[in-house]
Amino acid sequence: MKNNKTLTTIEIKKNKVKINAYRILNKQIISIFEHEIEAKPNTSFLSDNGVVKQSSAVELKRELANILKTIRKNESGFDENQIFMVVPSATYSYATKKIQIPTSENPILANKELIQDYLKKFTKKEQLENSAYHLEVEMLQVKIDGVKQEDENFLVGGKDIEIIASVKSIYKKVYESHKMVVEKTGENIVKYLTNLEALFNSIERAGKEENDIVVVDWKEDKVEAGLFKNGAFVEYASIPHGMNYIIEKLSNEFNLSTEMSQNYLYNNINFESENILKSVFLKFSNSLGSKALTGEQIQTIVKKAVKNSYKEIKEEFVTKNKIDFYVTPVFNFGLIQEIPNGLSLLTSNKSSSDYFNKTKIIGALKNAEHFESYGLISKFVNRVITADIKNIQRNIQNKPVNYQFSFSDDVIGQNKASSHLYLKNDGILIDKVEA
Repeated sequence: MKNNKTLTTIEIKKNKVKINAYRILNKQIISIFEHEIEAKPNTSFLSDNGVVKQSSAVELKRELANILKTIRKNESGFDENQIFMVVPSATYSYATKKIQIPTSENPILANKELIQDYLKKFTKKEQLENSAYHLEVEMLQVKIDGVKQEDENFLVGGKDIEIIASVKSIYKKVYESHKMVVEKTGENIVKYLTNLEALFNSIERAGKEENDIVVVDWKEDKVEAGLFKNGAFVEYASIPHGMNYIIEKLSNEFNLSTEMSQNYLYNNINFESENILKSVFLKFSNSLGSKALTGEQIQTIVKKAVKNSYKEIKEEFVTKNKIDFYVTPVFNFGLIQEIPNGLSLLTSNKSSSDYFNKTKIIGALKNAEHFESYGLISKFVNRVITADIKNIQRNIQNKPVNYQFSFSDDVIGQNKASSHLYLKNDGILIDKVEA
């Protein structure tokens, strides 16, 4: 892909829409624009299965049109603005299918182009007859008269032609509703990818295409996960216990407001700290009397709730796929990454297979908010990170900080002996004292 294009990603989530734009420079993806559209209070953009609500479509189209117009104006020196779209994984399915090409009595001369042409016809026919939209149909194996074709550039005659293909699909109404919102702005979408596939693609890990990997996305209303085998998204799972469930547990346990619980969860406590846990972090009075909470009390309830949800989502795969989570890497994304040292809530074992994604995105104001977009773009621009580029990134980190292209600090590896409970807002929040 030439470097004279702007690459824009759009992702319609339940309560917000993310629009990010990138350029490719020296084989690196660089963020140049980011914007979010928030849903109005007590409303949402999507149904539970990911279809864009009709009540939201008109307003979304108007706002998206203005934003895309701004991107085109700002990047007017570039040939075109290509649009890529992240779609929800909730209705995703993966299947392998055996497809037989009808033949006559006379042999057919078959090659890769013939097979791909037939797969296009097969895809079109299936989508007309079913309620699914095929995001991708990929040829896995071809047999001609019972002989497996090992050479990709085969040219073989035969009467019996059999194709084994992988089919990745989502509910057709999900695809159509997302497509309609964007195309009503006058733009065309180049490629679609589910959010969990995009997150998987954002992981920079040697050998990830040859091994099992689980991707977990912690959202407000649910936790969803995808199992990837040899790079293919083969199984989806979700549980209805997202971060709002954790916040509710904290609020109910200590009779706190939802806002107060959110502030302590995301802003004020380093969950890896081993110091001053007995210190009082919150004093307040309510109808039940006076109360004081220590850092340890808050940590205990949050850790228990997070670990219960984490165990539940893992168990969704154990029975079906016999996954061994002692050796299978699990990469966690989403709201869990906004908790200071949130990884320590998932495991206390430093040699465990539980990870946060550490990919750095140049130009991103909030690194973790770009993982879906970055993963989608990296899949379709044929980007390969070489050792030389990684060395350049390491050298950049040793230079004075450029705040336009800033990198987030890694606090997980800090010295625990000198670690304090982390107060990002430079103070302790005190709930309102009732008279």
